Amino acid sequence: MKILYIKNTPLHFRRPFFKILDKKYKVKFIFTHIGLRKEINKANNILDEIRELNYSLKREYFDFLPHHGAALGIINDLLTEDYDLTVDRLDYHTVFSYIISKLTDSPLIITFGDWEETISSLKMKMIQVYRQVLKESDAILAISKKAYNYLISVGVKKEKIFIMPQASDFTLLEDEDFSYQEKEKEKSNNYKKILYVGRLLKRKGVHYLIQAFSKLTKEMEKIKLIIVGNGKFEEKLISLTEKIGIENKVTFKGYIKHEKLPIYYQMSDIFVFPAIKGEPWGFTINESMNFGTPVISTDAVASAHDLIENGENGYIIQRKNSDLLYNFLKKLLLNNKLRKKLGKNSKETVKNNYNYEEMLNVFDTAIKYVFE
Repeated sequence: MKILYIKNTPLHFRRPFFKILDKKYKVKFIFTHIGLRKEINKANNILDEIRELNYSLKREYFDFLPHHGAALGIINDLLTEDYDLTVDRLDYHTVFSYIISKLTDSPLIITFGDWEETISSLKMKMIQVYRQVLKESDAILAISKKAYNYLISVGVKKEKIFIMPQASDFTLLEDEDFSYQEKEKEKSNNYKKILYVGRLLKRKGVHYLIQAFSKLTKEMEKIKLIIVGNGKFEEKLISLTEKIGIENKVTFKGYIKHEKLPIYYQMSDIFVFPAIKGEPWGFTINESMNFGTPVISTDAVASAHDLIENGENGYIIQRKNSDLLYNFLKKLLLNNKLRKKLGKNSKETVKNNYNYEEMLNVFDTAIKYVFE
């Protein structure tokens, strides 16, 4: 089967899946992210990792739609190549994929990750068009329960929606690959460590985490907060720690390369994702759970609703509530047995259910549905 697969960019957690697809099907990938083209020299490591794939990069044509896949160059591929199936991420250019699929009577599967809180203002202006495309596509691969529920709410038939579990590339790592990190953890075992990994933007809610941590420092001495990432809210967060006098207990690590993140996940006792606005998924939850770290996430993170079972492998709490976050952090920090239980269950959750084999199974099921 020949498949045209359109995606914005080959991010690290997608590349293993693309390679698996390429082994099973004859796939041509189109990547539409202009940032990848503009920084082609900086992206050489990305291109090296996908060099075995049949792919092309398409230029976006509209400056007012930056990084949103307005790649008219895909039209030529859609019209001139003989594909059995097109798989396209819902974006501005998907309208072209939809029209051409109807004109050529070829099936279209859409990958979809939005929900009520994550639809951009630009997309809202075209929401009626998008809803029509979703309703008339042949199948939809939803990345989360949140996305599934949104699709149902706008009238998409549930029988053509398939929830495809999202896998992190860290699931491919064996425990022994990072055994040396246990030594690093032992060196600082006197301290309990709370970790955040992600961009430092206001919408990520890290200021609520800092406020909750500040309350903990008044009751516990040997605790640390490690913040990995950078962003335009970083200086304000640093100022906040200084203002409340906990700068010596909070470490801002800045940007850390993806391949170096496992050491932080493995040496931490609790991972927190305190977002205050909707997240389409949230892969850092996958990543931390892969290393057996219990997770506390707010209800703004879509992946939390798929991955976390309250009290079994982590907790989902109300957003914008530093007091509630403080209570759950304290509960875990004071209970080693509970923390180990949640961590063990976290690892089993992602290893057993959120891996690339399960992604492929759902992908195959969607294709079978389309061609029945």
